[in-house]
Amino acid sequence: MARNLLGYQAVVHLVDGGVIRMNGRPHKRCPIGQEEGFTLLEAVIVLLIIAVLGVVSVPAVINTLTYQKLSNATESLVNQVEFARVQAAARNRAYRLRVVRSDGVNSGAIHLDEGTGTACTPATFEKDAADPEPILDVRHVDFTLDHKEVRIIETVPEDLDATALCFKPDGRVLRVDSGTPVASTDGYAAGEAVYVLQLFSISQVNGSAQPTNLYKRVVVPYNGVVKVE
Repeated sequence: MARNLLGYQAVVHLVDGGVIRMNGRPHKRCPIGQEEGFTLLEAVIVLLIIAVLGVVSVPAVINTLTYQKLSNATESLVNQVEFARVQAAARNRAYRLRVVRSDGVNSGAIHLDEGTGTACTPATFEKDAADPEPILDVRHVDFTLDHKEVRIIETVPEDLDATALCFKPDGRVLRVDSGTPVASTDGYAAGEAVYVLQLFSISQVNGSAQPTNLYKRVVVPYNGVVKVE
């Protein structure tokens, strides 16, 4: 049988024994039902590629999972702030956000309380046997239990952990102790409250915690619209 392929004359002969001769050179056909497999060299190359991909991808996956722990803890704090804003407007009550910093042993905690009225004063959140009473710990997050690898290491201003933020029904965010906005550091009328979260590495051997260089800053401005940096 002869065919013209790109201007060249190719002669193909089928002979007994399953041998194809093209232009006089024999080509062995695979028996029917059988296919050629991988050579040892090809198998080794495939295994080497898989090993290299594993070495490259495993650290990236571990880093992603580790960073996700910090993101989850940050989201918990953000959710508390958003809940306080929404509930204050919906229930026409002041809400208090208390953030407890890490003491080096415990990782910190977040507490949310509902006041008896709309005023941002300590009395709004104090139980005095009169009706109505404030509802304390409406929601709370214990980082030691829920986010043990993440610690609340700093508040700005520093004395925020000794007092708290107050969310009013009209959307403003004030200090509970003074009923005034957080002091500004750049000359504006109102400043921003900042909570700093840091990721720690927990030893699987003795449980010791070592700080990493991964941080998140949760910023709560005067208008209560939280942002993460």
